[in-house]
Formats: sequence, C-alpha cells, structure tokens
Amino acid sequence: MKICFAVNYSYPTVGGCQSVIKSLSEGLVANYGYECLVRSVSYKDTEKTINGVNYGSVNFNPNVFIKDLKDNKIDLLVVYEDVFVHFPTILRFGDELPFRIVLVSGGGRFLKENNRYLTKLKDSRIKIITHLDGHFDSLLFNKYGIKHTTIPAFINDFEFENFSPIWIRDKYNIKTDKIILCVSNIFPGKGHLESLAILEKLKDLKDKFTVIFAYNSFNQLKVLEDEFIRNLKKLPINSLVLEGLKREEILNLFCHADIFLFPSQKESFGLVILEAVYSGSKVVCMPVGISESIPNCEIIKNSTKDFKDNYLFTKDVVNSFENSLRNMINDDNLKKSFDGKCRILIKEKYSLSSVLEKYNSIFKG
Repeated sequence: MKICFAVNYSYPTVGGCQSVIKSLSEGLVANYGYECLVRSVSYKDTEKTINGVNYGSVNFNPNVFIKDLKDNKIDLLVVYEDVFVHFPTILRFGDELPFRIVLVSGGGRFLKENNRYLTKLKDSRIKIITHLDGHFDSLLFNKYGIKHTTIPAFINDFEFENFSPIWIRDKYNIKTDKIILCVSNIFPGKGHLESLAILEKLKDLKDKFTVIFAYNSFNQLKVLEDEFIRNLKKLPINSLVLEGLKREEILNLFCHADIFLFPSQKESFGLVILEAVYSGSKVVCMPVGISESIPNCEIIKNSTKDFKDNYLFTKDVVNSFENSLRNMINDDNLKKSFDGKCRILIKEKYSLSSVLEKYNSIFKG
C-alpha cells in the first residue's frame, strides 16, 4: 500500500510530531511493506529517501499539491494535525479524491477556531484519529457526534533502547551536579519567557545546576526566540541554548538530564514528557497532555486557565515550579529514586512496538 503523510513540519526539524511521523512511517515500511511518502511544508531540500521513506516538499498551491498526490498514485493520505496548510481544501474536496483520507487531529486547533467545518467533517468519508481521550479535540468530536478512534502518540522504544549515549559534560563544559533540560520549540504558549521568572528564583543554587534549552528555530518566531535568549543570558545562572540539533544529540541530552522542565501551557499530547521519563528524568510541568497519566511527573496543579484553554503563570504557579525544582536540585538521590515501573508502563502503552498494529489496522481500512 502506498501512503502519504501530509504535515507542516517534518524531518529534518526535531519535535514531537516529527518524531512520531518518522518512526511511524519507517515502522510501516519495515514491518508491513508500505510504500511511504512524507510531504512537508517545512521541507526545503530536494526529494530524498531515508530508511525507505521518501521526503519531499508541499507546494503552497493546493491544486498542485493534490496533483502531486494523484501523480504518485497513493492509496491513502494521512493529514497529520488539522492545522496542515491544505486541510480545508482536502476537507472540501475529500469525497471526490481518488484515495482514502485519515486525519490525525493533533489537538483540534484549526477545528476549534473554525467549527463551521465540523458538519462537513461529520458528513465526509474521512477517518479520524485522536491521541488523547478527554482532550479538546476528542470532546469536540463527541459533542458533534463525529466518530473517531483514540490511538496514543508514542516514543520509539527501539530508538531509545539501541542508543548508546556519549558523555556530554566535557563537550558543553558542564561543571554542575544537576542538568535541567527543556526540549521545546519557542512557540507562544510553550512557557519559555515565563520560565525565566522561575529560574531567577533559583539563582542561589546556580553552582548546583545547568539548564539547557534545545529547540529548532523558525523565521516567523525569530523575535520571540531572540527575546527569550537575550533575557536568559541576563540571569546569573549556568545556561545553554542549543538550536538545530540532530535527533541523536537530542537523545543524548535526554539520557544525561536529571530534571526535565516543561513549562508548556497547553499540549495535545506532550510526547517529550514520555521521552524524558523513559530516559530516567524527573519531569516538572503543569497538568498538560499525557502528564497526569505518567509516573515520575511532578504536576503543578494550582494554575487556572484562560479563555483559550491555556494554563496561566500566576505568582503561585511560579512559586510552585520553583519549590519543585529546588527540592530536586538539592536531592542527592534524585536519579536513584527513579521508578523503573514507569518505563515499563510507557513501553506497554505508549511505544511504537505497542501501537504500530493499531495504526496499521486503521490505515488498511
């Protein structure tokens, strides 16, 4: 079967949905003999095939994009997240296209703001996958009587188990006992600027920890990125900002981190939470995405939400983050207290090996 994933962001950028798409497409090729294409808005290189998956760009003209799909004679189009640039066109003409369509809603951000499309979606032949029961997109589909199947996002357990970490302290000249890691692109709502107030409160412990922020840069967000980096450098703490790392380098950071700081204000799933816990880190975050279902997460629960469903950084929330991080930084047995059962839980419920067949059954129809 020939399948195409249509996405806004994919290889070579590194992030949650990019990791899922890469692992899922490679898993379908290796285990079920699929022929997989990934067409991505962010992909600017010439077409190339990596581990059996063909990567190419998305033309901004929807008619040209659909012609490309037809010319490739695909059997199935998987639209990964409803914010995909051509999703409205696909929804409008979906019943006339010569291939089946699956939407992985990815939180339902587009449909939430454009609910006039929900009736069209309900009456279409498009199959829908959500990642998390109880999240906004799942609740929205239930409200409108739209059928959907919940299959979680996942970590690539094969990737983690076959990875051999390389010592990073010398490379980055890290002298402190603890490493605090945040892997998250600097988007609005991800809490980077708000995290500065938390870190400033920890300046008396500056000799005990180094905080590392890893992200991919995007031209349209350069002002926000520069503002965050400029203000981070003003803090009297040990900090590193690492941009555009390869996947292997991200895995290396996960393997060496003691604490994973995730200040995001809203998540449709939160894949990095799974990756951090699976690597042995203690996670500090608000009750976003999958966090409340995973052990080894310290949840900051005293936050309220705004009208956009984002958790707010009140003074009490900042203090709670500070107290949690302070206790972890001062805990000499932090790594030893890691409960290996949470790694077993993730492997059983949220790993590629545990969910690949579920995706295959939906895709095969």
